Amino acid sequence: MIEADFDPFASKGRRWFHMPMMNFGPFAREFIHGLTEERGVEGPELGLKPGVRIRNFAVGFYNAVAATTIRRIWTSDDPNLIDPTFPPGSMTFKILFSNVKKEDFADGVDRLAGAPTWQVHERADLRRPN
Repeated sequence: MIEADFDPFASKGRRWFHMPMMNFGPFAREFIHGLTEERGVEGPELGLKPGVRIRNFAVGFYNAVAATTIRRIWTSDDPNLIDPTFPPGSMTFKILFSNVKKEDFADGVDRLAGAPTWQVHERADLRRPN
């Protein structure tokens, strides 16, 4: 997925999939990379200046084995949300981004210096924590 810039359609190796049913409403996925907004953080949490609030974003992926379980849950007329069992070989991963800036930290240290960035739709560049 690194070579494909985390675009499941461009991946030449394993097939990866996003979580379905998160593409509408006020908290819909960002359409370029499929990010969803996560819990925001307000200082002094994580060393931020008091009162500074940052936005965090993420995107998760499921391999084909795990995606079959997701499909089974969301295409069922009676989805089992209590005990969805993933078969052996299931794999998932999630990458996180933040719009935090060096000046947002109380000590002025840029904890994400050098982290990869993504340009996203109608949002500032987001940097993935290392």
